[in-house]
Amino acid sequence: MTETEGLIITVAKQQAINFVAVVLCCVISYFSFKSFSYNDAKDILGALINISASIFTIVGLWVGFLYPNAMNSIVKDDVSYIKNEHDSPRIEKLVYTIITSACVMAGILIFFLVKAVFYALPVYQANKDLFKYIGIFFIYFISWMQLKCVMSLILSNLHFVNHLHGRLAKAKLEHYDE
Repeated sequence: MTETEGLIITVAKQQAINFVAVVLCCVISYFSFKSFSYNDAKDILGALINISASIFTIVGLWVGFLYPNAMNSIVKDDVSYIKNEHDSPRIEKLVYTIITSACVMAGILIFFLVKAVFYALPVYQANKDLFKYIGIFFIYFISWMQLKCVMSLILSNLHFVNHLHGRLAKAKLEHYDE
């Protein structure tokens, strides 16, 4: 299998997982519709804001550490960085995580703005159940997006630790002979 085919399969798997997650968000929204309250929404959205802030801090530190190293190597024409063999893929994943977390935070802001604007309008009063269902779905969906960010961050840190242990083991073997 070529690298391109492997990438296509990986993307297809990710999209299938995302599709299943959206369907699950719809189903969970349907079954939790009656019992879900605005206080539940505020609690979940508050937790999402805190998680986003934590992700910004942690990922910001990672990017702040990795980005200058990658840029310095590119400026020096270090071919391994130009071929994306070192930190470039990790930086891409971390930036994607930041963007997704930013979208979650923007979504939370939009949720509260829409609630504030539409709550008193006749269109909201006439379609309360529809707006509630859409709101519940939206909350579950952005929760899924944020969960993906957290998992991506965990996997990135595990990859870093494994890479670090590999380098330490290699260094021990190289210096063991001396």
